[in-house]
Amino acid sequence: MIQIFGFLDIISAVILALVGFEIPIGIFLGLIFGLYLLIKGGIFLLHSFNIASLIDVLGGIILILGIFFNIPSVLLFLGAAAVFQKGVFTFL
Repeated sequence: MIQIFGFLDIISAVILALVGFEIPIGIFLGLIFGLYLLIKGGIFLLHSFNIASLIDVLGGIILILGIFFNIPSVLLFLGAAAVFQKGVFTFL
């Protein structure tokens, strides 16, 4: 089950990077993965406060805002790197 979350985190990181490169991904796809990060991070933050859940919540916020507003690419790439690293570490 944890590997599924890691795989979805990696996909979310790729979508964050695509938004940073201003490649159109579609509002629906971005919202789905942004909400996934927000919901997963929120649930785990309520269970136990840790930095990994905070990365999820911030990544979800950045992704959703990046779809609708012009956010600096650096923030999108930093969010993508953090979420990608978290996703990769679930496989180790």
